[in-house]
Amino acid sequence: VSTKMKAEFEAYNFKAAWRALSEFAIQDLSAFYFDVRKDCLYCDAPTSTKRRATRTVMAILLDAITRLLAPICPFTAEEVYDHFPEGLGEKRESVHLLQFADVPEAYRNPELAERWDALRGVRRVITGAIEVQRNEKTIGASLEAETTIYLDDEDDDLDTDDIDWAELSITSQATVVKGKSSESVFTLPDQPGVGVMIRKAQGNKCGRCWKILSDVPYEGGLCARCQEVVGA
Repeated sequence: VSTKMKAEFEAYNFKAAWRALSEFAIQDLSAFYFDVRKDCLYCDAPTSTKRRATRTVMAILLDAITRLLAPICPFTAEEVYDHFPEGLGEKRESVHLLQFADVPEAYRNPELAERWDALRGVRRVITGAIEVQRNEKTIGASLEAETTIYLDDEDDDLDTDDIDWAELSITSQATVVKGKSSESVFTLPDQPGVGVMIRKAQGNKCGRCWKILSDVPYEGGLCARCQEVVGA
């Protein structure tokens, strides 16, 4: 988005630059990254590597986006910049005295981007299946759900071993099954080879993270993760 916006600014096409930033903020950040990472930020321990890494990413995003926003919304960008916490980015008297942030070449990873495009495709199927169950009043919030994801892609080019599918789908429990389901599953035409089944999660609801898990001793008690964080 940074490269595209710089090109649009140079062409004095401010509307296109704003559209690129708006779509990135809505689709990539709000609807995906922030949505998935809320649980980590709210519930993981302050010393958690994942939580600290998430905060680092968000700090980098805030600095870069504020600079990109400055030519379009100068007063808003200045107000945001005035509230930057100590140590975040380069500090000047005004955001308008800064250059656009340079995106390190190491951040550009086409293979990783392609993989996450595929994972987000699977997530769309999960989200669609959850919405159907919510409309049928089987579940309310997505954390009431247990997800089973069937991947029958014969090429097996989607590596899922290091993916926390419960976190990605924002459900309490999730399982990946390689192969087709013998039962009726939810599918989407643009995601062949992916089927999703949603059931009501079994267990008790954690009073802190709100996940329904078998290790929660009673309704409103704490799961193992939350108990460890609270007791630390």
